[in-house]
Amino acid sequence: MARQIVQKGETEHEQKSRDVILTQPRRAVLVQILTSEVIPGMGLAKRDYNEEVINEKRIVEAKKLSLDPMAYMRGQPDTGTQVENGKNGVRVSLLLGQLHEKGLRYVGGWWHTNAKDKEVYNLLFSVDFPVGGEEVPLPEKAKEILARRFGSCVVWANPRTHKETNKRIRTDSIVLNNPSAKQDALADELLIVGNTYRLV
Repeated sequence: MARQIVQKGETEHEQKSRDVILTQPRRAVLVQILTSEVIPGMGLAKRDYNEEVINEKRIVEAKKLSLDPMAYMRGQPDTGTQVENGKNGVRVSLLLGQLHEKGLRYVGGWWHTNAKDKEVYNLLFSVDFPVGGEEVPLPEKAKEILARRFGSCVVWANPRTHKETNKRIRTDSIVLNNPSAKQDALADELLIVGNTYRLV
């Protein structure tokens, strides 16, 4: 399955190597909400964030997967495939329902301050949900924020090496920037379509 977005400087070989991940089912989806201010009432614990350590891990992961960590020429290493990039207003009002339909349950969250002093709220949904276990409730504040319009959105499909099986698995990242209280502004809707995503 070919993606819509091809990155500047990305070779055909690199594109094909990265696009392999789109043929696999997603095991987890990390929804990230980026804001310039702390959102009160989210009820998430704060974690330390070290971009240098994260970038080093990405380089190691890229080498394991025979990928060029700097292929996208965006100043930092990565291993993912960018499948959507909405810049003119985005809504995700159907996202929670679609995640649930695909067996992805909310398993927890946290927040951190990134290297650009943005507050990042991380909401993790996974198929690795304990059978018979109690479902973790998604914070009501998070539901409220996800119902808003966002200034922009970037979606990545990322390969990861499973710690126990050492096999390549897929985890997606949905990065939502600048939630707004303006409900009447025009915006595209982000949808899960098969193994990829579309803004419609």
